Parts: sequence; C-alpha cells; structure tokens
Amino acid sequence: MIEFIEDTSICKNKLLLTYFNQETNADCGICSTCLSKNKKSDLDLSIQIIDLLQSNPTSSREIENKLSITSEETIFALKQLLEKNKIAINSQNKYYLI
Repeated sequence: MIEFIEDTSICKNKLLLTYFNQETNADCGICSTCLSKNKKSDLDLSIQIIDLLQSNPTSSREIENKLSITSEETIFALKQLLEKNKIAINSQNKYYLI
C-alpha cells in the first residue's frame, strides 16, 4: 500500500494490475501519475506549437504533420493556447501568435 501511494513514476493502474498478477503495457491516462506526466507533455507540446507559429500562421493539419502528433493532441493543445490567449485563428483557419 505504501509503494502504491509513494510511487509517482508508474501508472497506478499498472501497479494494481501487477499486484493481482496481471500485466499491461499501456498507461491508463487518468490516474494521478498519468495526469502529472501529461501536464508536462502538454506544456512541451504547447511550447513546440508556439515555436512553430513564430515563423508564420499554420493550420492544425500542418501542425500535426510538422510535429508528428495526433489530431487529439493537436486539438487539446490548440484549445489550451486559445483559452490562454496565446494564439488566435485567422479567416483562413490558420493559427498565429498574439
């Protein structure tokens, strides 16, 4: 029980499954460990998008292709940046820095 609480490097779902002699390679994505990892990667992705937009306005598809990320990751990161007023979208559906 102490290991479960103190371990912040392994997905809690993986820890539980291992305890019951079951295994999985995939992280659950919703436990405290996974969420803290995702926050770091979301921040990294936001920084990469901002760097990309410094040169010129870019569509979401172009961002996906240039950064080799999924549509879901792109939409989530762009939504966060829009909400924080870091970027905006123009009439050609391209994102640019504010």
